[in-house]
This record gives sequence, structure tokens and C-alpha cells, in this order.
Amino acid sequence: MKRPFLLLLCVLVLAGCAYAPRGIEGVSSDDRWVALPLRGWLAEDRGRPEALIACLSADCPHKLMVALVTLQGDDARAAVAMLREPGRLAADLQARDARRERRRARARVELRSVGTGAVPGFAVVLAPEDGRRAPAHGAAFGRLEGGTLSLVLAIGDDAGATLAAAREAAAARLGP
Repeated sequence: MKRPFLLLLCVLVLAGCAYAPRGIEGVSSDDRWVALPLRGWLAEDRGRPEALIACLSADCPHKLMVALVTLQGDDARAAVAMLREPGRLAADLQARDARRERRRARARVELRSVGTGAVPGFAVVLAPEDGRRAPAHGAAFGRLEGGTLSLVLAIGDDAGATLAAAREAAAARLGP
């Protein structure tokens, strides 16, 4: 009876190795951070997730998520255009917001460029106009090589911490 159970356990552990979570260079790796196994989670073929880590426990000074994603082809080129000109993203988000008829509260979107030529990026603040909820802060950096875009994304509850985490991960993953 023990032998089939142990065999099944070994098979499950080996199969799980393909979905093992990994950390992100440049971002803290202390025990407050959780690395999530994502490879099997995304349904769309648009991007390939590489890693996702989050600091969400009560011990975290800021709630924060950092992800690494790879995009190819047209999706990579469209994403690079938004990284270089974040005003495009702001206009798109505001247009989507305006099209929703039954929207309870419209969102305020603030974007600014924060990247460099080789590693373009932006910081974003999304907040309900009515102020009922705290704003969400985000940052994105990417490097296009050939037709492949390596993208670092961060989302958190504090603008400074979110941008710092994205910058550190981008420096480690994408270079200067």
C-alpha cells in the first residue's frame, strides 16, 4: 500500500518541477515574499510568464507584486510603443473607462516616463475619481532584442516602493 503512494508522490513532485516558482533577481528574497508557480496559469498565448513574486503578508511594509514576462512579435512591438510613449496607454485606459456605461466610479490615470532609451518604462497611478479606495501604483520596464521583449512589471500600494522594486528587477534582468 505504501509503495503506490510513494510512486505517485514521486511522479507528482517530478511533474511539479516544470511549474516550480522562481524568484526575481534584484528583489528581496526574504521569507515575506512568495514566489508563485505561473507557467500553467495564463490562458492567453500573448505572453510567456517567467516569474511572479509577491509580498502580501502583514509583515510586508508595502503590498507589492513583481513579474517577469516575455512578449514576441506584434505584442512585443505594441508593448514597446506604450513603454516609450505612456500617453498612449493613458488614452486607451480612459477611452475604455468612458465606454463603460454602468461604471460606478471612473478611474483617474496618471502616467509618466521613467525609463531610458534602451530600457524604456513608465510609472502609473490608477485611482477611482471618487477617492473611495486607495490608488494602485504600477511600473513597467522592458528591453526589446530582436522580436522579443523582456518585461518587468510591478504593482503595489506605494509609489516609491513599487518603482524601486521595478527598477531593481529591471537592472538585474534587463541591464542598464
